[in-house]
Amino acid sequence: MSVLWCGNFSKLPFEPSMNTRLDLPELLAESETALWQAAAGDERRRAHAAAQATNDHRMYQLWRHRHERLMRPVAHADGRFGQPAALRAIGVRLVERAALVDYVRRHHITGRARDLLIMGFQGQRNPRRALLDEHRDYVLAVSSEVCVAHLLRQLGDHLGGRLLAEYGASYAESFATFCKRMQAGEAVAARADIPLAPQARRLQGLLSGTAFF
Repeated sequence: MSVLWCGNFSKLPFEPSMNTRLDLPELLAESETALWQAAAGDERRRAHAAAQATNDHRMYQLWRHRHERLMRPVAHADGRFGQPAALRAIGVRLVERAALVDYVRRHHITGRARDLLIMGFQGQRNPRRALLDEHRDYVLAVSSEVCVAHLLRQLGDHLGGRLLAEYGASYAESFATFCKRMQAGEAVAARADIPLAPQARRLQGLLSGTAFF
């Protein structure tokens, strides 16, 4: 695959075919299309979150509000690669925000163990409130993650989409290791302090613009 290095994003790999730019109304319209399509799709994780976002009016309005806040910097990003770079960085944050619920579901953690884990990350003592807040933020994060993947395709950044998918899998492994240490009493919950395996750290750097390809 041909890769182009350019301007302020010289540390990021980009495909030279990218030449599309979307304004804010277009970013939001494409995002809503992607969300509704995902809700009817067959990718279980994304379909479930997208359906929850679109089937509940209050959740849908909250998603629209938060997603617009995410998209405003993308709309104003400068240069040929500004928008893909901004979307990649947002994608990293969304992967990381969704990781806790993904971990709980993947490892079938229930009852008191689940409550303690989520309360640890939420910093709350009310297990029901912590669970509801975490689930809400998970639905919003995965719903926007769907849109970021779609927008990257619309902008021609297929490489960015693949790197984000790789990062999601790699980050999940590092996050699981950290959660197991936390459950064993060997670590304190802090999303910003998850020790990343070398591959996850490399991908995070690539997608955030802080490491060479």
